Amino acid sequence: MTDELEPTPARARRGCLRILVVLLALAGALFMVGRMFVVQRIRVPEDVTYMSPALVPGASAWVDKLSLRITSPRRGDIVAVAARSKPLGIDLLRVVALPGETVAAKDGKLLVDGAPVAESYARGELRGALATRQVPRGHYLVLPDDRGAYGARSLPRKPVSRQEIIGRILPASW
Repeated sequence: MTDELEPTPARARRGCLRILVVLLALAGALFMVGRMFVVQRIRVPEDVTYMSPALVPGASAWVDKLSLRITSPRRGDIVAVAARSKPLGIDLLRVVALPGETVAAKDGKLLVDGAPVAESYARGELRGALATRQVPRGHYLVLPDDRGAYGARSLPRKPVSRQEIIGRILPASW
């Protein structure tokens, strides 16, 4: 009876193999959960020239999904916004106005609550005038950095809801 309980090399290998399979399955599950809820690495699409030099087309970047579960987007953040028409299903834009703020465009400059916004990252001017409007509660106004080169795209679009913002963009350093 004691012979049945004694480990044999074959039983020891099977036990190690089981442990290895469980560890690999656990690592895979953690990877998937991390990618869904924490952070995801992306390649900046080639058509995202409107966000350079902050984001270089073809370069790697991280979508930080966790920080937006803890804090709200801030003015100046580059965010990933859900966009079904885009190849990755996201668009990369900068937050320029927050919920409750009044926005307008005058003489090519963005005004928030009646004052011009210092946007060191913005290139070009907003084309056309934008009637004064308030960003609705739970929404953010997002724009590309290159305001002049993309015509109608550079005009402020309708604000995006907080639920449409997937995460903050962090340039990858490697």
